[in-house]
Amino acid sequence: ADQGKRVHLVDLERGECLFKTTMERTVTACCFSPLDQQMLVADKFGNAFTLGTPQAPQDPATWILGCISIITDMLATKSQIFTADRDERVRVSRLDKPYVIDQFLLEHGEYVACLALQPEPEADSALLTVGGGGEAFEWKTRQTGEWVQTRNWKTLLPKHPFLAIGLGKEQWAVIGDNSSAVSILDGESIEVEGI
Repeated sequence: ADQGKRVHLVDLERGECLFKTTMERTVTACCFSPLDQQMLVADKFGNAFTLGTPQAPQDPATWILGCISIITDMLATKSQIFTADRDERVRVSRLDKPYVIDQFLLEHGEYVACLALQPEPEADSALLTVGGGGEAFEWKTRQTGEWVQTRNWKTLLPKHPFLAIGLGKEQWAVIGDNSSAVSILDGESIEVEGI
């Protein structure tokens, strides 16, 4: 997505644009579901849409869910969609029925800036939520499918984070907006490394 209202699907290997469309409102988040089942985008009015699959894109977009706040980030697993917002919440919805909210993750004191999943394609096992105030929470699923908070880091992270990445083996990386450092979250500790 660019600064306007346009969404581009680009084949990075060939360097060519496969699909582009213009949304009605500015895009605030976008992601692919696993195995490229769906392209998902969210706009600044809290609505999320599907643009079909990379193999069969659709225009216009199809509305799938709505929030009452700006969606700041979103992720999809094989069975769920996670939407973070400016009102300190993360919604956990069903991928096949996105209008059904299974759970809210409510620990943040400021807006939720970014989300990350551990790179384990076979299991939707660990999620990191990072807030604008610099706090981070790790969540894991129980056998019932409910997400529970397992760890938190409430200090030392950069304010206004914009990117979180699951590194595997219960490690996370968080990059701040105006920072030249990467925070590595590992167990209960935080290491800050310059870039």
